[in-house]
Amino acid sequence: MLGFRDGIPVTARQAAREVNRALREMDEFSRPWANMLGPHSAQWVKDCCDMGELPVDVREEENFLLVRADVPGVDKNALTVSMENDVLTISGERHEEEEHEDERFYRHERSFGKFSRSLKIPFGVDESSIKASLANGVLTVRLERKAEAKVRKIRVE
Repeated sequence: MLGFRDGIPVTARQAAREVNRALREMDEFSRPWANMLGPHSAQWVKDCCDMGELPVDVREEENFLLVRADVPGVDKNALTVSMENDVLTISGERHEEEEHEDERFYRHERSFGKFSRSLKIPFGVDESSIKASLANGVLTVRLERKAEAKVRKIRVE
C-alpha cells in the first residue's frame, strides 16, 4: 500500500495508472497549442510528449533508415508496424501482470498498457522492402529509400 485517497488504500499500481492518465491528459491539452505553433513545432512537441511512451533511435544510412525501439516484454504478436504517407507508426501493448493484494512494492516503475509512436520519414520509402524484426526486446525496422530517392554520385568530367 502506498497511501490513502479519500480513506481508501492506494497501491503503487493504482498510483502509476493515475500518473499515466494525467500524462495522457497533458498530451491531449498540448495538441491544440502545438497545432497553432505550426507543423514543425507540432512535431517537436509531439516528440517530446511521446518520448516517455516509446523511445526510439533513428539512424540514417546512405540508402536506408534504421529505426530501433525498446519494447521489453512485448510479444511480436502484440506489435503493429505500419507506413502511411511517409509516416512510420509503431504501436502495441504491454500487458499488466496479475496483481495480488498482499504484494508490497518497494518500487513500481514499469508501465503497462497501449503505446504508439509515429515518425515522419524524411524521404520516399520503398514500402515493399520494409522489414521489421524483434530480438532481445528491441524492435528494428529497416526502411529502404525509393530508387528515385537514393543518393546518386555523379562523376564530374
